Amino acid sequence: MEHHPIRKVRIKNLYVQFRGGLTLKDVEEQRGSNPFFFGRNGQATISRHEGNGGYPEPSAHGIQPAWGFSISHAENIRLKNVHLETILPDERPAFHFENTKKIRISSLPILNEKNGK
Repeated sequence: MEHHPIRKVRIKNLYVQFRGGLTLKDVEEQRGSNPFFFGRNGQATISRHEGNGGYPEPSAHGIQPAWGFSISHAENIRLKNVHLETILPDERPAFHFENTKKIRISSLPILNEKNGK
């Protein structure tokens, strides 16, 4: 949350496989076929990052601008030996940073079928 940044997080030796398959337009319009991101009325959750309604449920933040990590309002974050992969091609970048300080990333293999690498 904006006035309560997350601090001193270390993520090490992690493998995450994401479904992928979204476009930048999906993020902009908050649409998609993943029911995880839909509220009780069948509409995509629009709020992103701000406010605390539904926190800490990921679906409270809507479709994220990155397929891997969307990190906001955070300081001194370190990712080491984290392997990220999508099953389906995804137009979004692997990372999105907003209002962050001191982000360190090392040994980070990324495989997004969109890029074939």
